[in-house]
Amino acid sequence: MRGVVTAIGSTCILAMLLGTLSITGAASARPASQPAGHSLCMAGETRIFSCPLGAKQVSVCGAGKQAVYRYGRPGKIELVSRSMTLAEQGYSGGGETQIQVTNNGYSYILFDRTVRTGFGPDGRHDPAFSSGLLVRRGGRILSSKRCGNDASIPSLARQFMPTGNEIVVH
Repeated sequence: MRGVVTAIGSTCILAMLLGTLSITGAASARPASQPAGHSLCMAGETRIFSCPLGAKQVSVCGAGKQAVYRYGRPGKIELVSRSMTLAEQGYSGGGETQIQVTNNGYSYILFDRTVRTGFGPDGRHDPAFSSGLLVRRGGRILSSKRCGNDASIPSLARQFMPTGNEIVVH
């Protein structure tokens, strides 16, 4: 369940295109002892974002003063990257947060978005939440997947990665 929606809101997208990405850092340790599908973070890391995508999942974890992106399954990590930035954009009634990961000409964009879908007669804002992963190459979206949970990017992500300037429109 989501916590309180901030003025900025949050949205996260990480994208993964299977079979075309190389691993930029090997993950030799198994993920921390957690239920399957929960996270690809290792013991002692801070979970920033975790999103099930069918049989696979994507996680962003705080390791020391840096974030690490992992895609795959527990025990079988397919992509690891530490090259990422955080971008935030406020909207009227919500906002979006993105973690943008780069690897070999591909961009993997995790997003967490809150938008107002209308006003009810009782004054309710009726927010809609979405999160997922976009994969891009050369500005073209190759894949877009929604998280199988209510994933969100918390404000603590700012402690582990530099701020980027651009929200990717999708």
